[in-house]
Amino acid sequence: YQCDWSSDVCSSDLPDLPHRLLGANPRTTLAVWAVAFLAWPLAMLAHAAIPSTPSGPLFLLLAPAVLVVAAFGGWPAGVIATAAALAGVPESTGPEGRYAIDAGVFVAVSLGSTAFGEWLKRSRSATARATRDLQAREAHLTSILETIPDAMVVIDEHGVMRSFSKAAERLFGYVRDDVLGRNVSM
Repeated sequence: YQCDWSSDVCSSDLPDLPHRLLGANPRTTLAVWAVAFLAWPLAMLAHAAIPSTPSGPLFLLLAPAVLVVAAFGGWPAGVIATAAALAGVPESTGPEGRYAIDAGVFVAVSLGSTAFGEWLKRSRSATARATRDLQAREAHLTSILETIPDAMVVIDEHGVMRSFSKAAERLFGYVRDDVLGRNVSM
């Protein structure tokens, strides 16, 4: 991993699937997998506190962990968390035949949660990319305004000043902070 810890952005040369399982940021990945692996023992303790209950409530307690893992790790992590939860719930947690029904419902809910988690992860990634692009464009415009020799004032569709160059400060006698957000007619 190569990380810029100030912006929490990491990149990797790993192939796609292992990279998706490990996540884009090692710190976030560790926290997510810790939640997933702590959810199982906590669910088992809660299940043990309620005597003679079927496996359904135990699966229900594990479902949020699958959603969290899928939201941060995407579909591969969600599938692994679902499989781990299925492997961790003993078949003897309910009446005969009931385990298969509970497990089937859990798998259906977990796969739905995994799909939703993947969508959340992609949305978060798209938002982060758009934010980085916007910040880069803003920095580019600012550098142009700082170096252009002519006075430049950028206004929006309502005539409100959004940018004011150093040359405009010298020409008009106003300080940038005093004019930004005001109408250009001043």
